[in-house]
Amino acid sequence: MDRVYAFPKSARHFHCFTQDSSIKQHPAYQQGKAGDADSALQLINDLAFDFLLSLQGEFPPRLPLRCPFRAGGHRRQCLTPDVILNVCGDT
Repeated sequence: MDRVYAFPKSARHFHCFTQDSSIKQHPAYQQGKAGDADSALQLINDLAFDFLLSLQGEFPPRLPLRCPFRAGGHRRQCLTPDVILNVCGDT
């Protein structure tokens, strides 16, 4: 399947996880996925904050950030990526 909005080959990729099992086992996962912003923030703080801090200096200042989402059936899951953007904007 061809990706419609594929990343260019020159794009650098940063990965916090290679599997999602530790994310799904976190106590705040289900509530964060359901739309609870506090749970999503707790999830990001517990599992990804240090990784996000390690990315400081990897991007130019004032780089616009966009919330990615995954379309799954009739749902759009955007809350946790949106919380990530807020955390990145505050650091």
